[in-house]
Amino acid sequence: MNKKFVFFVVSILFLISCKNDDNGENIDPIKEATGFLYTSTNANGENAVLGFKQFADGTIQELENSPFNTQDLGATEQGDFDAQFSIRIIDDLLLVVNAGKNPENGSISVFKIDKPTGNLSLIDQTPNDNTTVNIDSKGIRPVTIAISEQNEKIWVLVGNQHSSFGYQGENEIPEGEFINSDKRNIVLFTLDKNTGILNFESILDAYYDANIGGISSVDFHPNGNRFSVTTLGIYHFDVPFPNPNIIKPSYVYFYDFNNGTATQTFSFSKIGIGGTTAAIWSPNGTRSYVASFNLVEELIDYDVYSLNTSTYEIAEHFKAGTGFEPGTCWSNISLDKKTFFAVNLGENAIISYNIGENDAISEIENGRVEAKNLGTDELKDIINLGNYVYVISAIDDHKISMFYLSSNGVLTELSKSPYQIPSSIGKTSSDEIYLGLAGYEIN
Repeated sequence: MNKKFVFFVVSILFLISCKNDDNGENIDPIKEATGFLYTSTNANGENAVLGFKQFADGTIQELENSPFNTQDLGATEQGDFDAQFSIRIIDDLLLVVNAGKNPENGSISVFKIDKPTGNLSLIDQTPNDNTTVNIDSKGIRPVTIAISEQNEKIWVLVGNQHSSFGYQGENEIPEGEFINSDKRNIVLFTLDKNTGILNFESILDAYYDANIGGISSVDFHPNGNRFSVTTLGIYHFDVPFPNPNIIKPSYVYFYDFNNGTATQTFSFSKIGIGGTTAAIWSPNGTRSYVASFNLVEELIDYDVYSLNTSTYEIAEHFKAGTGFEPGTCWSNISLDKKTFFAVNLGENAIISYNIGENDAISEIENGRVEAKNLGTDELKDIINLGNYVYVISAIDDHKISMFYLSSNGVLTELSKSPYQIPSSIGKTSSDEIYLGLAGYEIN
């Protein structure tokens, strides 16, 4: 047989084999992962972590072994939780909340990450107890985690939201649970990096009064010597502007932290600002960047603000949302510490802000992008991996929107975005409402 003909046939077969996915799109058979990212389903029956590999072109693909079950309960039946940092990663360990009641408190799961493949293995937190493999969160509805490593000791802070309460529509219909409880709290654990086992240390503080709202985020200062806690307040939604006579403000609490001991140093609130989902420490720790979704008309341009953490005064403030109800909830900082991202749920938009040398934030020209091909009120958690940014549409769509991040902080959505998550196809908000987003790059 003619050798040139054989080479031609083999070449054609190779080209055909590259076009083997269901959509008829080209797939590189030697495509290697450049990173991995994870979210959780918060499913009622059994919570699970969904894992994805990232490729050099920014596209992603669900891992073959995903989902990874936590063997504990989520709480989708309680609706969409306004909270951030529900998943955290440190080295080769992934921590995730189980927000469901089992029988009352929630729990925390820890997975060992196989860094080259992204696969997860659940670590038994209670080797002497056959009834569970996870550790009790010491409160109701854990939703947020912070981690700090200091002097070869890993501190893990868990925020138990307990519940949230507000009013809906012009008729001001009550929604949620208004319950005073000391199980609305922040709890300290230590983490053994070698075994992956959490050990309960203490309940650092409790927020008994339901008027302050459920806990929505915890975050350690970059130096680990301080941390912040945010609460939701009492909100009023599905109206042009909330009724100032029925809402209660959100709080941002600040604590000094020293070797397992916490002392509250300040609590910040501003009447008319509610629905604070997260406060994130600035790169140098001199500011706290705060995103809130429920504001009275006079404060409509405060859904994103920067709080000076020495004077506790608002340094900059912005209107991230373009409509009446801002709906700005989730946020994050780029890996290079130059851009702050705010996610507007109501408009499925991401707004980028420049971070200056003094941690001040400012608007970026063309820094707003609306994600395409999504239902209403979908976008939630956001992360940056390499040159790309990922945002989950968490409620009914179950997709991940993918963006290229330019050097000036402007986002451009990829042509193959959003990515439809295979294991969630056919599922609705009754089945899964994603909670948290974290990831890592392969060095």
